[in-house]
Amino acid sequence: DRDVTGVQTCALPIWALLPLAGAHYAGWRWSQRLSRSWCAAAIGAWFVCIFFLRPNMGAYPAVAMLVLLYASKKRETLGTAVKQFALAGAAAVGLSGVMVAPLYHWGVFHDFVAAYFGYNAAYSQALSWDGRYLHTSQLLMLLFATAIAILGAAGWALAIKENTQKKEVVGGLPLPYLQTLLWSLPVEIAAAALSGRDYPHYLLPLFPTLVVLAAWFLAELQEQMKAISARPALITTLLLGLCPFALLAYAGDFSRSTEPPRSEFLAVAHFIQRATTLKDKITVVETESGYITFLAQRLPASRFVYQLPLIDANNPVAGEQRKQFMCDLAKNRPAVIVSSHSLFGVLCATPLDCPAQNPQSDVAEYGYQYQILPQLFSKVVASDYRQVSDPRFGAIRVLVRKDIAIPLQW
Repeated sequence: DRDVTGVQTCALPIWALLPLAGAHYAGWRWSQRLSRSWCAAAIGAWFVCIFFLRPNMGAYPAVAMLVLLYASKKRETLGTAVKQFALAGAAAVGLSGVMVAPLYHWGVFHDFVAAYFGYNAAYSQALSWDGRYLHTSQLLMLLFATAIAILGAAGWALAIKENTQKKEVVGGLPLPYLQTLLWSLPVEIAAAALSGRDYPHYLLPLFPTLVVLAAWFLAELQEQMKAISARPALITTLLLGLCPFALLAYAGDFSRSTEPPRSEFLAVAHFIQRATTLKDKITVVETESGYITFLAQRLPASRFVYQLPLIDANNPVAGEQRKQFMCDLAKNRPAVIVSSHSLFGVLCATPLDCPAQNPQSDVAEYGYQYQILPQLFSKVVASDYRQVSDPRFGAIRVLVRKDIAIPLQW
């Protein structure tokens, strides 16, 4: 769930949807003619692209590869299936080499392995079984609050029935492709729930499969309804039944997506631009750290732009990463430090500045240790920084290095 720089990867499921859609297209074309070899290479390449963005999103291409290789062996020849497997493996290995080579060149391959595999493995094993059950249940409730998920689940159930009839084409879909959807959906749901968290963006990888199943189910339903005299009434009932699910699920997301940037973020970014130069670096201790850094158009003082891994009790290399983080700050001396989110604790310029601000609990439900960053920053902030107060900053605390002049107007 985090990349090698410590940056949160909430946006990565969106990017991984592109190669995921490509894998679905390759699987569909391969199902039309099982002797095609380029489709196997394409699925292997798409799998690697997805794996290096977010490994648990690779469920569909992995399952599709197994299902289609089996179908190729059964309906073509064993030699054809072996050739296709070799092409898929060659594409996957070659593309992996292209992606990994720069990491070796820059000397960060071991950091990559530790962050991408070590931390994600610990992240996925952190919660208790009770916590996993609770959050997975909440995640599935979010999923089945959407009409697409309901129709997709209906399509999956219908696919089980149609799979037993062994038709070559079912409702316009080749049977091997339908079988990839049938087998992959449970695996994709399990992969989305692997960490035990209930973050909504974890559901995004399911939607390509659910959309295809939902569209196929509606097409099959239309064929069945041709013989029903009460078809208009049935269509109206479906719309009235499913529209509230869709509206409730998407209205909140749409309203948030159309909101303007938060005024306090813009105020902090504008202040940083006026108080610093392009050569100066900054540190933002916030859940939206990357966004504020981008708005301010200043480089971060450390590669750990996003600091949640540094305070995660389940991160096996958190101690080493915190040392590296503080070494980066000592070396680059950020001109401005921004602090606001209570999850990280509150950074104070003096011991009396915010004595009651930091939370009393040491560890959050997901294992995040609140007090670590305030303790690490305490001496640095107290000796080298002063707070700049302005009502436009809201709850955000802006700490400026003492040798930097504060602009009178900004």
